[in-house]
Amino acid sequence: MGDSPYGPFEYKGDMLTGVIQDHHSVAEYKGRSYLFYHVQFWNGGSKTMRNTCVDPMSYNDDGSIQPVKATPKTVDAP
Repeated sequence: MGDSPYGPFEYKGDMLTGVIQDHHSVAEYKGRSYLFYHVQFWNGGSKTMRNTCVDPMSYNDDGSIQPVKATPKTVDAP
């Protein structure tokens, strides 16, 4: 977490739990934040055939991210 996109940053913990992943992005849609990521081994995926996932995000009062638990379910868009 940092005051600028250029840092410095302070580690606040994992923002995604329940899967091993190494690429993610955050997007806002209709006033709600979503975490996009991929996982390797759901639904027959592999290291080269990954599953794209999206889960809603929430923030704490100090701006830190509440950990997102990865799920193989879909989300309802607003």
